[in-house]
Amino acid sequence: MAYSASAWEDGNGHRVGVLDIGSNSVRLVVFTGDRRMPFPVFNEKALCGLGADMPRTGRLSETGRAAAVDIIARFLEVAREMRLARLDVIATAAVRDTENGPAFAEDLESRFGIRVRMLSGAEEARLSACGVISAFPGCDGVVGDLGGGSLELIDVPDGSPRSVATLPLGALSLGALTRGNRKRLQGRIDSHIERLPWLDCLAGRQLFAVGGGWRSLARLHMVRCRYPLEIIHGYRIEPDRALRFLERVSDGRGLAAQPGISRRRIDTIPAAALVLHRLISLGRVGELVFSAFGLREGCLYDRLSPEDRRRDPLLSGFSDIVRPFNRFPLEEGVLERWVTDFLPTPVPARLVHAICLLGDAAWAEHPSYRGEHAFLKVLRLPLVGLEHGERVFVALAVLARYNGHVDHPRARTVARLITREQRELANLIGCVLRFGFSYSGGVARLLSELEVIPQSDRIVVRYPGERAVVLGETVARRVTQLSAVLGRPVVMEPRARVHAREVTA
Repeated sequence: MAYSASAWEDGNGHRVGVLDIGSNSVRLVVFTGDRRMPFPVFNEKALCGLGADMPRTGRLSETGRAAAVDIIARFLEVAREMRLARLDVIATAAVRDTENGPAFAEDLESRFGIRVRMLSGAEEARLSACGVISAFPGCDGVVGDLGGGSLELIDVPDGSPRSVATLPLGALSLGALTRGNRKRLQGRIDSHIERLPWLDCLAGRQLFAVGGGWRSLARLHMVRCRYPLEIIHGYRIEPDRALRFLERVSDGRGLAAQPGISRRRIDTIPAAALVLHRLISLGRVGELVFSAFGLREGCLYDRLSPEDRRRDPLLSGFSDIVRPFNRFPLEEGVLERWVTDFLPTPVPARLVHAICLLGDAAWAEHPSYRGEHAFLKVLRLPLVGLEHGERVFVALAVLARYNGHVDHPRARTVARLITREQRELANLIGCVLRFGFSYSGGVARLLSELEVIPQSDRIVVRYPGERAVVLGETVARRVTQLSAVLGRPVVMEPRARVHAREVTA
């Protein structure tokens, strides 16, 4: 079965794949779910080192070629059995820039019946930027994608890629970094970066770092500073801290046997660190932000309609995950209005919406573990569109929805990523949801009948008089609990039924 590059015709729930033949690794990622926020259901790579001989011979490594053919054969067989709606096969710097690279691509096409899309440097850069834009809508900064054979830089003002540059500064193309060649290698890196016509565009702006080598640096930094989340996407480092860290790593200090970093990648980490160090220093970068989305996700985003691109990736992702697990259909805006009426200070509507989508998602779990399960699931979901602090805020709110509070051993380590005021607000939102679900049983119609009236010394919740039978001991406990969280009483009052003749009058 041959795979073509025909138009993407998959529907929701269908699977699409990207087979990325890079200078250092070959990777297959298969996505499913909502087009705006696809979820990886298969993600495997092999470090083949196709471009290992590029600096010395200008040709693909023969050992790397043999390893790449074997892993590509495996990936294609797996992809066939997955019955993908579409598979894009792309090749980057090593295949593009070596003497025997085009012949290698032709051999793959002939051998496997596929079409290999050999990306130009500009196209590779644009698609990497599309991946970052997909994950950080409206981002304003510069995207840097470090591969084995090249470094792509893309100026992205207001969420639109503009200027593009490809520099021969890949982790493999630079070769091994040693104390003996450090000065020469730094000079080579600086000369390419300093010739970038729009280098000043980096000054004071965010640098979005893409690529396996730079993600390994993020993981290493998180371990060294004991960061409480193991989520690289959206991880941020201030420039001064980044420069000190990268200086140490580029010297090769303390790299052996680091958790989460492949031994085969360790040899290229010092060079990757030096490139990032020089880029931050010469460009006077304002903040370093790591992105898990890049070239492969950009291939999918590039095919979206303008309307789909404008959708919020966070809410698209949550909807896709959560809606099948809710007991009852969610009526648009009912839960959100219920929560918002109790809030003493505004909370971004998208975060309130996300919390409400998750408000009933753990009902099928064991009662003793619902809060913990929901909290950990939110904290670890492979979603984009959430800052780390926002992720913690949403997770704590869902924890409080099930437990009635946010004081849990699993939550204490990450709670420090947000302020005390934010923790209290997340706790309040969770308790409001807890009260609402206890009263309504998750049925939106019952909740929509309630009227919340904040007053100076209390909050009055009016319910239809004929619904008095819905009140009970559990609801009374939730009212008492919410009153304590708010610091003022919540009072339930019946609303008189309006008779037809009264309406006529």
